[in-house]
Amino acid sequence: MFCDEDKLNDENYIFKSEKVMNKINKLKND
Repeated sequence: MFCDEDKLNDENYIFKSEKVMNKINKLKND
């Protein structure tokens, strides 16, 4: 059970990180 929760948290963290990186890249391009 803990493993599944950790996996979900990791995926959410990665997803958020990618969104943040995309925003930063857009700002750099502008």
